[in-house]
Amino acid sequence: MKAVLSFLTRIPVGSTDIEDAARHAYLFPVVGVLIGLIGYIVGCGLFKFLPREIGSLLTVLSLYSITGLVHLDGLSDFSDGIMASGTTQQKISAMKDVNIGIGGIFSVVLVLLTLFCAINQLGLESEKAMTRGTIPMYQLGRALITSEVSAKLSMNTCIFMGKKMSDGIGSLFIEHSTSSAYVTAVLLALVAGVVVAGSYVIIVATGVLIAVVMVKIAHTHFGGVNGDVIGASNEISRIVALVIWTVVV
Repeated sequence: MKAVLSFLTRIPVGSTDIEDAARHAYLFPVVGVLIGLIGYIVGCGLFKFLPREIGSLLTVLSLYSITGLVHLDGLSDFSDGIMASGTTQQKISAMKDVNIGIGGIFSVVLVLLTLFCAINQLGLESEKAMTRGTIPMYQLGRALITSEVSAKLSMNTCIFMGKKMSDGIGSLFIEHSTSSAYVTAVLLALVAGVVVAGSYVIIVATGVLIAVVMVKIAHTHFGGVNGDVIGASNEISRIVALVIWTVVV
């Protein structure tokens, strides 16, 4: 668990064993619960003392302070790769280029703006709910936890379904992936979803659908899946889950 926490967050747990994290990747949804819970607690404090827009912005910053920017960087690289023209190798080269391209910039800005808008809307709905005597920022907490669990299940799905593209961290996780481990991840995600989201547990499953699409795109453009694809799946699945929550819940 310490290795998985170290891999997915910036929480100082004292373990940086990537191979150990790969062997226990089925615990990703559990870490998703923790990330969402911390984001909820921080968000409650921010919304209590600050205007909603400022609180929303700082909540977004707090989430990336917890998780770091590695998955957001993966989204940027993935976007540059699929936007590049040419052969598969040229697309892979664009994805691995240290210089960010317009595709990467656009995707990162879009994700951050959507995340801000979703959290701001959830803050508004939570303020309305508080007037009815419910738990402070209740909907924000449910949404953040559900979206993080969905995002981590998406990563698990990419790892399980993906064909490794090259040596690297992503390949290490794919090599250690097994059917039993993936089933365990799915069950953990569903349990967390039922507890937190109740009848809206189906939102957790959107992470699986996003991953299926991401794997298909990655196999088509790059011939396989790497860490950038897995990280991009995390970012996109979180946003999709949050947007769905604001619409249907």
